[in-house]
Amino acid sequence: MSSQPSPPPLPDRATDSRQKVLNVILAALIVVFAIVSSILAFVMWKIGSTAPPPVTERVSPAPASATAPVLQVQSQRFNILRGEQLVIAGSGAVEIRNGDHLAISDAASLHPPDSITVSAWFNARSYKRPMTVAGRAQNGPPWRYPFLSWLVRINTDSLVEIDVGHEQNYTPSGWNVPPLQPDEWNFVALTYDGRIKKLFLNGSLITSLASGSPNSQGAIRYVPGRFILIGADESEAPVGDRFDGAIDDVRLYDRALSAEEVQGVFQEGKRRLPMLRR
Repeated sequence: MSSQPSPPPLPDRATDSRQKVLNVILAALIVVFAIVSSILAFVMWKIGSTAPPPVTERVSPAPASATAPVLQVQSQRFNILRGEQLVIAGSGAVEIRNGDHLAISDAASLHPPDSITVSAWFNARSYKRPMTVAGRAQNGPPWRYPFLSWLVRINTDSLVEIDVGHEQNYTPSGWNVPPLQPDEWNFVALTYDGRIKKLFLNGSLITSLASGSPNSQGAIRYVPGRFILIGADESEAPVGDRFDGAIDDVRLYDRALSAEEVQGVFQEGKRRLPMLRR
C-alpha cells in the first residue's frame, strides 16, 4: 500500500501568542522613541534659535575715591557697541542705538568742569575714514561754535584728535601716532587739567603735535541734557563718524590722571583683555 502524506503540524498557540506580544511591545517602543526624538529635537531647536537676552549689570558705585572713574562701561564680550553683557559703573542710563553705538544720558557727575580724563580700548577693522571713540557735543547739527565739550576721535591710522570746548572757545588738536594696525587692540586716553591737553596711546604720552595746540584755558562747558556718545558723534543727523570695530572699557574721570595712573589703567586693561594676556 502506498503511504499517505503526514498532516501538517498544528500551530504552537503559545509561541504565536508570545510573538504577538513581542510585536506589540516593539511597536510601542518605536512610538515612544519617535516621541522622545521629537521632543529632543524641539528642545535643541529652541536652544539654538533663541539667543540669550543681553545682560546688563550695573555695579553699585564705589565709595568716593581719587582713583575711581565717575563712569565706566565694559562688556564681558569685549565690545560695548553690541550692547551685550554690559557692566556699568557710575551715573547715567545706557541706551543702545542701532546696534552700533551707545548713548549715555546726562547726570551731574558727568560734568567735570576743571579737569577730565577719558580713556578707552578700541579695535578697528580699518582706518579708511574718521571714527569717533567717544564724545559729548554742546549742540548740532546744525553746529554752532564752540561745538562740543570733549571728543576723542581716530582720524587716520596715524592721526588721533582730542578736543575740549569751553564757554566761548574750542581747542581741537591732532597728534601724530605710530601707525595703527587693523584688527589690533589699542588704548587711548585724553587728559585735561584746566590748562593742558595730553594724549596717551597704549600707555605712552604722545608728543608729536600735527595740528592745533595742547594749550587750553578754563572750565569745560556742558549743555544739560546732552548725551555722551560712544562709537559715534553728532557730526551728522542723527549721528556720524561711526566706529567700525570694537570699543571697550570706556572710562570718565573727574580729574586729569597722571602719566603713572594712565599707565596703570593701560596695564589693567592688558590683563583683562584675553587676546592681550602674555
